[in-house]
Amino acid sequence: MRSVHAIVTDVGNVRERNEDHAGGDPERGVFLLADGMGGHPAGHLASRVAIDTALAFLTEKRVPGRARGRAEKLGQAILAANHAIFALGEQHEEVAGMGTTLVGMWLGKKHAHFAHVGDSRAYIYRDGEAQPITRDHTVLRELIDRGELTADAPEAAQIGHILTQAVGLEAEVTPDLSSLPVKRDDVFLLCSDGLSDLLKPPRIAELLNGAAQGDLEGKAAALIEAALAAGGHDNITVVLARQA
Repeated sequence: MRSVHAIVTDVGNVRERNEDHAGGDPERGVFLLADGMGGHPAGHLASRVAIDTALAFLTEKRVPGRARGRAEKLGQAILAANHAIFALGEQHEEVAGMGTTLVGMWLGKKHAHFAHVGDSRAYIYRDGEAQPITRDHTVLRELIDRGELTADAPEAAQIGHILTQAVGLEAEVTPDLSSLPVKRDDVFLLCSDGLSDLLKPPRIAELLNGAAQGDLEGKAAALIEAALAAGGHDNITVVLARQA
C-alpha cells in the first residue's frame, strides 16, 4: 500500500544530541518512530537499533493476510528490537541499560494497524479533529486511569516521563496493539514526546487542517516549528502519513 508521507526531526532548543530516530517503508505503508531514553547510556544508539531491527523484520517479503496479522507483526517487530537492544547491553557494558520508546504503524487500504511501547504516540486526524490512538506506558497514565491523579496536578510534571516499560531495558516487553478502519482523507501522526508534551490535540488539528489535500512536508515542518516556539525542551520528531 503506497502512502504519501513526511518524516521530520529536530534536535530542539535545549538538547545537544538528537536521540530520536524514524524510518519506514512507504511502499508498504510501514512507519516507525523511536525516542532514545534521556539520562540512560546510548539512547541515540538504542533508538537507531530499534528502527533498523524492526524495519528489517517488517520488510520481509511475506505480508500477513489477515488485517489483525499486521498489528501482530508490528508487535513482533518490537519484540525483535527489544531482543537486539537488550543483547547489545549484555554484551557491551558501556551501553548496558540503554532503552527507547518505539511506535509503529502499518497503513493499509482499509485499516491502519499500530503497536507501541513507551510514550511516543500515534494520532489520527479526521474531520478536523486530532485524537490519540496509543496510550502512554507511564506511571502518570496509570495513576490517571486509576483516578488517583489528574493530568494537571502539580505532581504530574515530576512523574510524567517515568516509563512503565521501554524497549531494551528488560529481556521481555509487552507491546500494545490496535487497529482501526481508515476513511478517506485520514492523516496519521507518529511523534515523540518532544511534540506531544507541548502541543495538545486541538493545536495539532489546527496545524494539520487541510493536510489531507495539502503538503505533508509543510505540515510536519509546521508542527516542529510550533513545538520549538513552545519551548522545544526535547528532541522533536514527526511522521505524517496518509493513503496515496
